[in-house]
Amino acid sequence: YNEMKRAKIFLILFLIFTPTRAQNQKSTWVVNREIKHFKNAISISGNNSNEIFVLDDGNEMLYKFSGEGELLDSVGGKGWSELNFNGAKDVSATFPLSIFITEENNRRIQKLDRNFSLSTIINYEVAKREDESKFKPIASTLSNQGELFVIEADYPSLLKFNANDNFEKEIAGKNIHSQLLQIPIDIVYLENETIAVLEENKIFIFDRLGNLLRKIKIKNQNIPKSISSFGENLLITYAEKIIAINSLGEEIFLIEPNLIVGAKNLSDFRDIFWSEPFLFLITQSDLLILEKIHF
Repeated sequence: YNEMKRAKIFLILFLIFTPTRAQNQKSTWVVNREIKHFKNAISISGNNSNEIFVLDDGNEMLYKFSGEGELLDSVGGKGWSELNFNGAKDVSATFPLSIFITEENNRRIQKLDRNFSLSTIINYEVAKREDESKFKPIASTLSNQGELFVIEADYPSLLKFNANDNFEKEIAGKNIHSQLLQIPIDIVYLENETIAVLEENKIFIFDRLGNLLRKIKIKNQNIPKSISSFGENLLITYAEKIIAINSLGEEIFLIEPNLIVGAKNLSDFRDIFWSEPFLFLITQSDLLILEKIHF
């Protein structure tokens, strides 16, 4: 505790005497709690019921935590049956009643309720694909109305399903905006009712109806891990940092390992979930609950 307190005081003094421009661009956080639990955590999501969900593809498990970091429940295990996962890539749980698990190898999305009971399976038939080889989902996101937006990798596409889990339309892919998506990585829904699709060096912004609004070029040369949102802004996670940008692509702030007080040997960022006043960050093995330092 004393070491953390001294480190915090040092950083406050350091930033006071740092030029204003750097203060505006960099954001300092303190570790509220650190949970070492995972083999290979790859995705995190949460809901307004103060529940946090972490997907671990090292053991094909989904874990539910409280907002304070207490482990509440888990489900999964490698396999092909219901409530088993194979090639789990993404968890989306922002809509209060549902959790969606995207499985690349099983070529399906399992929809669970908050008690981890199976509700629906979205497969190639539900997605109106010719056969199983034509449906390879890798990430999904939920609108405030319960609509599901899915990106798939075999023929890079963005698909929309309605609140009843029925396929509604292809927003980008083989039949519309052909060749627009090249190597999609992740997807997120924003408060202004737009959808952001992350690629290696750009972000596509669509509205809920599927209209392409704009393209944002990413200046960073490294390949991002994931994308998330806070309000109408975006958070892009790289292995070594997190960059916050607005809807025009302008940088708001930057989070780096050396600006996280109380974390030792921190590296390999994977994904984040923002829920005021906390930022939930996963690395390969850890879940960190961060709180921003205000000056």
